[in-house]
Amino acid sequence: MRQARRWLKLLNLLFGYVTNIDANGRAAVKLPELDDWVTDFLPVIKSKSRQDKEENPLDMDEEVAVIFDDEKQQGVILGAINTDSSPLAFFDRNKAYYTFSDGSHFEYDKAAHKASADVKGEVKLKATKTTHIGDLYVNGNIYCSKDVSDKKGSMQAMRDIFDPHAHKDGNNGALTTAPTTKMG
Repeated sequence: MRQARRWLKLLNLLFGYVTNIDANGRAAVKLPELDDWVTDFLPVIKSKSRQDKEENPLDMDEEVAVIFDDEKQQGVILGAINTDSSPLAFFDRNKAYYTFSDGSHFEYDKAAHKASADVKGEVKLKATKTTHIGDLYVNGNIYCSKDVSDKKGSMQAMRDIFDPHAHKDGNNGALTTAPTTKMG
């Protein structure tokens, strides 16, 4: 603990604004407390960076907290901070909430056990198998590039039965022709 306190005395916490972002996700920061000095590109702290990774780049002009060594030779961006000009998007201690500049947002309410998403565009999910447990309500069309099945059979099996079928003609007992309008 003594060693940690000694290190903390040598560290400087400063606040500034992102002025540039490089291809590695590092950012340069303008520090008003140091006469608007602009740092070299600094790494940004992330929750994971080895096998599992996350990428959520800072925005230009985003206010950030930066910590430096005493000589300002090495530093790291601790993260973005909320300010009067950049207030919280939403706050509820039971919810994780992510909002994006296009209006899309994701939310999980751990008290209600409910997740929701509002995406202003397309959602693509790729998996070898997707299992849905519970009722599924679709407010819109469903399109499928392959067959659709339930526990009784497939849509193609129904087409195979329906499309060629014929009926006995009412009065004279002759078979009708197959339907002119096919299911598939």
